[in-house]
Order: sequence, then C-alpha cells, then structure tokens
Amino acid sequence: MNEKSPLLRSKVTLDNPFTAKAPKPTSVRAIQLIIESLLKQAGFPLGNSKQIMRTHSFRKWYANQCSRAQIDYPTREYLIGHRLPGQEPSYNRMTEEDRLAEYVKAIPLLTIHSETRLQQQIQQLQSDRLQNIEKIKHKVMTELKEEYKLILKSEWELMKGEMRAIKEDILPEYYKYTGTGIHLDANYSDYYDDDE
Repeated sequence: MNEKSPLLRSKVTLDNPFTAKAPKPTSVRAIQLIIESLLKQAGFPLGNSKQIMRTHSFRKWYANQCSRAQIDYPTREYLIGHRLPGQEPSYNRMTEEDRLAEYVKAIPLLTIHSETRLQQQIQQLQSDRLQNIEKIKHKVMTELKEEYKLILKSEWELMKGEMRAIKEDILPEYYKYTGTGIHLDANYSDYYDDDE
C-alpha cells in the first residue's frame, strides 16, 4: 500500500500477488450496489428514491458536515473531489498536512459510531472541566488576594493605633526628661504625626 493506493478498493486477495500489489479502486456502481444491499437489509423500500439516502446524498451530507466544522471552501471542495477553477496545483499551495488538519476539524461531525462519539464527549467534558477548574482557581486566588489586602490593612490600622498609644504615653515623659522645654500641658499632637 502506498500514497497512490485507492482508499476504497475492489476486493483484494492477499494470496494473489498481482491483485495484492496493484489494488484497483472500487467503481461507483459497486458502491451503489453495496449501499442498496445495506438499505434492503435494513428494511428500507427501494422503490421510492425520495425516502432513502442514495450515494450522492452522502456527498451532500459530507459537504454539510464540513461546512458546519468551518472547513474553508476550497479545502472542502478538494476533500469532496471537486476541482475549482484556479485550483491547479501550481496555484494551490496547501500541503497534505494542512488538508488533514482541516479534515480533523470535521471528524466529530462525520463520526457515526456511538463509542467514538462518547469518547469525544468525554474528552470535551474533561476539557470543559479543566477550564472550569482554572476559572474557579482564578476566582479563589483573586478573593484570597483581596482578603489578604484587607487583613494587612486591618493589621496596619491596629499597629498605628498601638503606636499612637505609645506616643501618648511615652512622649511626654521623654520630653520631660530630655529637657526639650516642652510644657507638660502642651498639645502633644503638634509634635508627631498621627498618620505615621
């Protein structure tokens, strides 16, 4: 198998080296027959074509899912198999990796298997949970910072009150013993700043 190997191929027998080495793509008619067979097995009436999904409906559905996944128009058309004017290889510089990255965006919308959808939902819930944890963590840290500021402010106010009390008790005695000439009945608030 190589990059030129068809994704949908006709039946390959590994015992036959010729068909195993050179697989042929499945024809459009073979795919139509497979789908019709599956529809019959599922019990859908094949007489009224408006009530059942035909092969081209899958392309339309695929295009709609790619559109919902916000895959850009030129890439979406390329993935569907359409060629747009001006989309020759010399003008379109998009790499296969770029196309794959675009396609990956549509995988959740293209997935039909319930287990895969559940895994995607679990991943989304885990991602949402981590985002919520980060939001809560940020909120708690902000609240703690504000609370810490309030505690520091109240402690500062308490220390200022204690310093005021010390000044009122000690300064008159200090001035009396140092002989600074201040009278005992003087207003001591003139000699120190209450806001220190």
